[in-house]
Amino acid sequence: MALCLISFHYIKLNRPNDVYADIGRKLIRFHVIANSDSDEDQSLKLKVRDRILA
Repeated sequence: MALCLISFHYIKLNRPNDVYADIGRKLIRFHVIANSDSDEDQSLKLKVRDRILA
């Protein structure tokens, strides 16, 4: 019984890592970085981000 409980908790704790590893192979991470902190550059950055996500 104790072995079953230990096994269950081990599998349960390691499961999220498997899920995240699988997701990581299917995603592309893309960072949009503004040229500066000016309002104009930040606005352009958000427009680029929104266009990519559309």
